[in-house]
Amino acid sequence: MPETYNEEAIQQILKLAMSRQGQAVDITRSQLRDIADELGISDNNLVAAEQDWDIQCQEQADRLAFDAYRHLHLQQGIVWCLVINTALVTTNIVTSHAVSWSVYPVLLWSCVLLLQAWRTYQCEGEEYDRALRRWKLGQQIGASFKAVVSQLNKVLAQSSDQCNSQCKTGHKNDTSPV
Repeated sequence: MPETYNEEAIQQILKLAMSRQGQAVDITRSQLRDIADELGISDNNLVAAEQDWDIQCQEQADRLAFDAYRHLHLQQGIVWCLVINTALVTTNIVTSHAVSWSVYPVLLWSCVLLLQAWRTYQCEGEEYDRALRRWKLGQQIGASFKAVVSQLNKVLAQSSDQCNSQCKTGHKNDTSPV
């Protein structure tokens, strides 16, 4: 056994040792700081590494959600293609007793779907990154819009409640005969 190990070897050995435990190994933040201290890693570097790790985890989660969105969008496109093209071919067969003109929309739509499928399963490159950024922006705008609508609903509910309570107290005080 060597006396010293490089960073990659340390990571691999610790990963293997934790997997041999047979159970998930969770450590507290203070234990992580103790380990970092033993390795001579400063608190600043540990905090920066934690932040980088958190950002990487969020980016990975965003990529997984984006990929799931793209797959769902592709599946919906395939279903629409099948439904519409089936209707077109059926109409073509019923009206002319042959498949003639319906071949062209079927081929065109199939080519569009093949291109969409290729883009869906292309998970790297500049076009993928650009599409991911657009999707993230749309998600952020949607979340902001939902927050504004939620706040507006709360304000409207509060003002409605106040108006209702004022109307009720106004009716109670109005005891004069008509």
